[in-house]
Amino acid sequence: MKKTKENLESDLIKLYDKGGSGKIRVGTKAMKIIIFEILLDTPCGAIKNKKFKFSGFPKKCIALEEGLAKEAKITNGDGEDVLCGLIVDEKKSENYKDIALDSTNISKGQEINISYASIVIT
Repeated sequence: MKKTKENLESDLIKLYDKGGSGKIRVGTKAMKIIIFEILLDTPCGAIKNKKFKFSGFPKKCIALEEGLAKEAKITNGDGEDVLCGLIVDEKKSENYKDIALDSTNISKGQEINISYASIVIT
């Protein structure tokens, strides 16, 4: 059975919002160091133009650690990993992928501006 956009959107929101607000956790390559995390809105997003766009962006937070941001993952409100392997890139890149930051070279205590967060629906 093929899912409708509305069914898929509802399924994604249920998955990401399970247990309360989920988080985007951004880290170094292979998530060896978690540089920062940011709470997702509830509901966390909507599908538009074949992308699930997370709500409430741009958002700001403070870096917990330093490092070169390369990957991200989504955890639900219960702390379970629900989507891993998201690509982090700089906003100035024309081809940024899933998570867009002003800079990927981050220092501990630095204010981070997350411009955009989405995943492509195929």
